Amino acid sequence: MISFELTGILSNLWYLKEMALFCVSSLMVLPKNTFSWNIKFPCWKYLLFWIWTFTLCSQSAFSQTYSPILENLNTLSSRNQHDLIYIQLSKGIYETGEDLWFKTYVLDNQHFMPSAKSKVLHVKVINEDSLKTVWEEKYEIVRGFADGHIYLGDTLSEGNYRLIAYTENSGYKGHKEYRGSRKLKIVGSIANKLNVKKEYVKKFDTLLLCPEGGDLIAHLNNRVAFKAMDSVAYPVNVSGTLFMDGVPQVRFTSEHDGMGSFDFIPIPGRHYMVKIDQDNENRSFPMALALSTGAVLKSIKSLNNQLKLRVLSTNDLKDSKFYIRIQVRGVSYRMIEAKFKDSLDFNVHLDNIPQGVAEITLFNHRLQPLAERLVYVNPTKRLYIKTKWSFGSSFNKREKVILELKVTDANQNPIQANLGISIYDYGYANTEDPKNIFTHYYLSASLQGKIHNPQMYFGTLNPNRNRALDLLLMTNGWRRYTWRTENLKQLPLLKSPMVSDSIQGFVHSKRRNQKGNFPVVLAYNPVYNNQIDFISPNESTGNFHIGPRHLKM
Repeated sequence: MISFELTGILSNLWYLKEMALFCVSSLMVLPKNTFSWNIKFPCWKYLLFWIWTFTLCSQSAFSQTYSPILENLNTLSSRNQHDLIYIQLSKGIYETGEDLWFKTYVLDNQHFMPSAKSKVLHVKVINEDSLKTVWEEKYEIVRGFADGHIYLGDTLSEGNYRLIAYTENSGYKGHKEYRGSRKLKIVGSIANKLNVKKEYVKKFDTLLLCPEGGDLIAHLNNRVAFKAMDSVAYPVNVSGTLFMDGVPQVRFTSEHDGMGSFDFIPIPGRHYMVKIDQDNENRSFPMALALSTGAVLKSIKSLNNQLKLRVLSTNDLKDSKFYIRIQVRGVSYRMIEAKFKDSLDFNVHLDNIPQGVAEITLFNHRLQPLAERLVYVNPTKRLYIKTKWSFGSSFNKREKVILELKVTDANQNPIQANLGISIYDYGYANTEDPKNIFTHYYLSASLQGKIHNPQMYFGTLNPNRNRALDLLLMTNGWRRYTWRTENLKQLPLLKSPMVSDSIQGFVHSKRRNQKGNFPVVLAYNPVYNNQIDFISPNESTGNFHIGPRHLKM
């Protein structure tokens, strides 16, 4: 069986000159955005392929409820962009003594366009048990992309490794989560790996309790999402009971991967806790006390072009002004103004808002946040890739196969794209690293914590994927994009890069005081005579820099 991963990036107007690139084999461009690809590989009877794409929507137009506050926030937010990196591997499990091929996508974190900030990609392989670096190298980034390969020597021990890629702008001291990362499994023989069956027994260990919107508000109908996990953060399906002052109130059970929700109306001054039936230690998990004043923000329904929200508020807030801001990846797209009522339902049009995890924030009249909710919006704004193979149900060993690809947008308009493909026997798939380019950028980059089987939330064959995704957004938390103006102004000053795009050196000269005799640094490639450059150090300090161009040489 073969696993087929195809990744794609939508071209922007300034990027239309970039031709479609592929990780393996040769490419011939055909008319009407159809690609023909000759591929030779051994014979397998069955073919399994997955196509992962993602849409880059960079519009930032505002609705009629536009506010100068949004323009100010977006101007400040644009100064805090960083690189988000995805690593595409030729496969997931490798045998010692073979090559590991990879391609990296270096995109900005807000609009998912190829980043122009960084010129050098730092790549290293780390042993997960010893945490020691076993290999590292630097690569030139060309228009947001870099690729290369690693030779896995025979002396490399079997085990679990991690391939990490980062740039000068992808992570700062204290914010390492922005680095690209993939899990690797290295074995001496794939036959030995296939014959070993691991039995993993999940045992309940901890429970997350997450009120919708952030806080419990007394006298209002509150929804609480929960997530049950074992000691290594794998989901565990459970059932349990909510107690008020020791009296059982609500029974609940998991709906998907240890996640679920229950509704109740908290009474001020009462103590609430949860007990899990599968917890052999008979522990209780307390809930925070309900606030006597505040508002609850609920997500009712998310359609392709419209989002339905509901706001519940306590009596003291009635008829006072509030605002709702919709933000995707640090860019604000809507600011809606209204007045509190007992219960207020309203629809938000999602035109000109890109696909992804949207932060819906409820502010009072002083622009102080009262509640926040994550909702996934515009799931159909993506690339669509159609494939056509030149074979039937089976084919012979080393038989030539022609693959035709057609890339379109949601309206079936042809799109020029940057693509990468990897084809391998399904036995080399690493089930411990199920991410792909779509889930990496549109899900993992906006959430915290471990996401079990992220591909499931976008599989069209799963009828409950929308409900499951909503539970995930309520429980996994997210990276808050700082909205306060003063914090956005100070944030760039706090950033301290972990690495640099250049290598700095210092020249000591015995003849520094003699004019015309200050030494220079020579960078050259001994194979190509035309690749030579003289680097002149600063005459006063002796400092010099070796940049990306020299690293490429």
